[in-house]
Amino acid sequence: MTTHPEPQDQYHRTRIANDLATTLFVKAGAGTGKTTSLVNRVYSLVVDGGVGLHEIAAITFTNKAASELRHRVRQRLEEAMAANSASPEVLRKAIDALPSAMIGTIHSFAKELLQAYGSAIGLPLVFQMMQDVPARVFFDEAWSTFVEELFADPEVSESIAWLVELGVSTTEMRELARILDDSSYTGLPLAQVNTHGDLSLVQFA
Repeated sequence: MTTHPEPQDQYHRTRIANDLATTLFVKAGAGTGKTTSLVNRVYSLVVDGGVGLHEIAAITFTNKAASELRHRVRQRLEEAMAANSASPEVLRKAIDALPSAMIGTIHSFAKELLQAYGSAIGLPLVFQMMQDVPARVFFDEAWSTFVEELFADPEVSESIAWLVELGVSTTEMRELARILDDSSYTGLPLAQVNTHGDLSLVQFA
């Protein structure tokens, strides 16, 4: 029988699955086991942490990744059910909750929140997510307005002129704004960083 050596970062993998009281940020390359670690953490939250699947938000970047994550969570729960390794009642409840669980992209997560609570901030009851082309047109219009307002402010326009003198073009500024608009960002303070093997584990303060 072939045995595989324990990964160098096994400590972190175990902690991701079992340290449920700590908020963690995991940075890793492709194929290092991020999805597996996420599945393990979701499983532990449900089985050991007493958290309902409806209380968990598992967010991915693409619909394909979300579909795979949902499938693998179901697979893990069903394997545990077959092996009788956890409370059948807890496992069955989680499996039944999977179709409506918040496992999806950031866009679908935001849409669900807005559909549930948007009326509280004056949003219409019916709306749809912008696709790539309309979203890009919207960004172009917003950028044009933003630039006009910037150059109308003497203090800000002076700073922009200084950046241009340093060799930063307005095209590069626009591209940076587009990247930030497309990306998610968090400014939470970091308290501790541990790096071993393939996974980097960062603990939020």
